[in-house]
Amino acid sequence: ATSSPRTKRPRRSSRSGLSGHADGKVHILFHSSMDQLARRLGELHPDRFELVKISWGRFPDGFPNIRLDEEGLQKARSGQSVCLLASLANPASIFEEMCVIYALPEYSLPE
Repeated sequence: ATSSPRTKRPRRSSRSGLSGHADGKVHILFHSSMDQLARRLGELHPDRFELVKISWGRFPDGFPNIRLDEEGLQKARSGQSVCLLASLANPASIFEEMCVIYALPEYSLPE
């Protein structure tokens, strides 16, 4: 008997990232509107959370010029997981936050 073929998304065999070991931390990316909450989490639980800096600038035409800290991304790749703190309560920031959400898969971060 033959089984029906199923396409499964391959799972990562390891969360080791580029550095060869998982650091066990959750790396938090956050919108500037969530700065206080992110910093508070980092202060209360420095052994569990590490913050990844994001520069929330603007181009001269007003469109977002968002830059993720390369060193922070490198560390995040070796982490346990990544979290994005976003506030969808403010319509003015939703576009910026969505830009980051759509860009994250390009960075090969842990789930």
